[in-house]
Amino acid sequence: MSVPSEEIAFQRLCRAELGWVHALARQLTGDGAAAEDLAQETWLQALRGPAPRGSALRSWLAAVMRNVARSQARAGRRRDRHERALAVPASAEDPAGAAARLELHRRLVDAVAALREPYRSAVLWRYFEGLTPTEIAARTGAPVRTVHTRLQRALATLRRQLHASAESDRRRAVGLGSAAICLGGIMSTKIKLAAAGAAVVAAALVVVPWAPWRETEPVEPGPAVPVATLRATAPAAEEAAPERQAIATAPESQEPASASVRSFATEDATTVRRSGVVLDVFGQPVAGVTVSFSADGDGVRPEAVTDGAGAFSLELRRGTHGSVDVATGDWIVVYRPVVFGGPGLLGAGQTVELTLVVARAVDVGGLVVDPAGRPVVGARVRLGAAPPSRAAFARSLQRSVVAEHETETDGDGRFALRVPDLDEKSLATSHPAFDVDTRPVPAARTDLWIQLAAGSEPLEGRVVDVQGAPVAGAVVLCGDAIVASRDDGTFALDLRAIGGDAPCERHRWLVAGRQGRVPARLRCPGEDPRRAADWPQPLVLRLGGVAGAISGTVLDADGAPVPGAQVRVAEPEPIGDCGASATPPTGWTYEHLARASFAVGEDGAVEASEWATDHGPGRFVVGGLLDRAYRLRVEVGDALRGMVSAPIQAGATDVELRLPVESMWPALVGAIVDRRGAPVPHAGVWFVREIGGERRETSRRGTDDAGAFRVEGLARGVDTLLVQAQNIAQPSRFSLQALGAPAPLRLVIPVAATVRVEATAVSQSADAVAFRDAAGRAVAVTLTQGNVAIGVWRAPLTDGATEVFTVPDLATEAVLLQGQREIARTRVDLAPGRAHPLRW
Repeated sequence: MSVPSEEIAFQRLCRAELGWVHALARQLTGDGAAAEDLAQETWLQALRGPAPRGSALRSWLAAVMRNVARSQARAGRRRDRHERALAVPASAEDPAGAAARLELHRRLVDAVAALREPYRSAVLWRYFEGLTPTEIAARTGAPVRTVHTRLQRALATLRRQLHASAESDRRRAVGLGSAAICLGGIMSTKIKLAAAGAAVVAAALVVVPWAPWRETEPVEPGPAVPVATLRATAPAAEEAAPERQAIATAPESQEPASASVRSFATEDATTVRRSGVVLDVFGQPVAGVTVSFSADGDGVRPEAVTDGAGAFSLELRRGTHGSVDVATGDWIVVYRPVVFGGPGLLGAGQTVELTLVVARAVDVGGLVVDPAGRPVVGARVRLGAAPPSRAAFARSLQRSVVAEHETETDGDGRFALRVPDLDEKSLATSHPAFDVDTRPVPAARTDLWIQLAAGSEPLEGRVVDVQGAPVAGAVVLCGDAIVASRDDGTFALDLRAIGGDAPCERHRWLVAGRQGRVPARLRCPGEDPRRAADWPQPLVLRLGGVAGAISGTVLDADGAPVPGAQVRVAEPEPIGDCGASATPPTGWTYEHLARASFAVGEDGAVEASEWATDHGPGRFVVGGLLDRAYRLRVEVGDALRGMVSAPIQAGATDVELRLPVESMWPALVGAIVDRRGAPVPHAGVWFVREIGGERRETSRRGTDDAGAFRVEGLARGVDTLLVQAQNIAQPSRFSLQALGAPAPLRLVIPVAATVRVEATAVSQSADAVAFRDAAGRAVAVTLTQGNVAIGVWRAPLTDGATEVFTVPDLATEAVLLQGQREIARTRVDLAPGRAHPLRW
């Protein structure tokens, strides 16, 4: 089953109203459990039947809820309280729809994880961790301009890959008489105006990035994870809680948290040995294969040859980042391991194994031409093929990502590409001036003739200033499509790339911006903004006058300037039709367009930079403002001191923003231990408070090798401590007020246990496995691919098995599911440091 892009956008729009749906259900029923059931069924029905065109969303959702309520009254409650307690709190889509959504997430995660460094880390830090380019620059030591360049080149690469993949699906679906899966809007954003992570976060799936960290000492590769009969056990007894100890349990949130796990352990210069194994696509070891390691930004390539069991061992510098590949001509990699420093991804004491999956290599090549038969230079040719499922391998692929195989045509329009010999191979050929061509390829063919079709008609217009003079270098955007105006102010925008964004419908707005000027904006008056004929002609975007600014000084309570304070607009004006309940992605604002300078490359990459923010101790200038009043948000570093001002009219100068008097926490010192009392090294520790109605976080710190941490300089308003062990999707929350005086703390948190599930013939119909804690609450599991992990409520089964994944050790029960129906359940006793093969 494929999912049209319009349906994906509609689902995301409905999720934005999920809180309102629950509130209405509680108002109608007056019963918490009944309200939950009514809201869930309403949401399911809403996602299956989009609102009629022109309907108000809330009115339509209310009508859907009334119909559901009447249906429930006639048929009685379809599930009793016991069944609701066992239901997995995930999206209520049918299994095929859920599988399609999981595929969407997998493609984006694979594409991000396959990026070369430093582009991969830049995307993770910016869009999944929410760091600003300035913060990334401070972390990496690179200039801010370089960070912007890396981000835009990475996003351009992701856009090309996912657009080609989507087009491949579309062409294949047309041949099968099916609807297309459209990924064009998932990751086609070219500038930091979009929060790329938000585009893929759904009710049941959350992308969790794993930042670089130092690895544990290596261990030799062990045998493949066997499948054994699961032993039913009683839950492990809780240890007695000593004085000043707090024990974390599974959060009661409705989805896995999206916070990142990071560690900042100091790297040393010693070398470590990384071990692994090479398997073919059937899971059999491959002997005599040369394996090489490519370090990011380093020409050194350590090599090793696999033994009779397919095993190898590489000596690497500790803290090295890079990937492992095969250097033997007959074989080519399908799943490629990545190495990114730091303590082992699976936690201290657990095997960190690098698993390569390889296939026989075949050569494809040929000539790419335009409609007139002329060679096309610089066309991108990319392999599309379905690799074997991760669940097909008993060994862990947690460190491995799907390898990308692509090239560009040369000056004569020719290309040559070595690819794995997989089933249902296809080539996607793309170029900005033409439609994407997707076609199946045989096992080996070097004389392919690929003729590209002319692209669709672009949207053409002009950008002018207040006096009507042409404006060169203005950034023009509509949804995810973006170009720069030419010297004469004209532009040509590719409407195929605008996407179909919700909830703000940015694709219906054509906007032009130039640094220091009020942006021009125009909403599409026609039905389909993807058709040039639905826009007015001639099309002229007229910029406004000089953008406003507010300047002044941030002062402490005693009147002293506060250095390092960050001042920003609390409520910028979003681009698009954002309702009161919708939160626009970070950066999609008119103020940003007026404040930033944009440079758009020929490949679609965009480099954005803002005015300098260092104006002297305590001084600030907030520019790019429209002619209205703004509230300003002030924050002071990781102390989380802050305030939100009263409204200030744009143009005001010599404004004094005085921070309120606020006491500080004494030094917070403690140790993080697991449920067995062992220290948890390199766990993420951070703090949260509310400033002006918005929850703000400190940067993450890492516990040391003994699980200890020390934090100083926190404002008393900071109320929550979050701790997250490696490879755990949900952070553990602790109330600082409940912990009381900051004497040495001992915080008990869950840690990850490694699991692989295989169903027997009796339960082959199962499509997922879920876990619950002793209180019956759902426990999120973590599916890891390279240095990106996905927190989910259910691990999918493919052909009766799951891939190797991790589960918090507080899980006491495993449940086999078919859709929302339980097939079987059993008690589990999970412990870190070893694999848990489970079979029903």
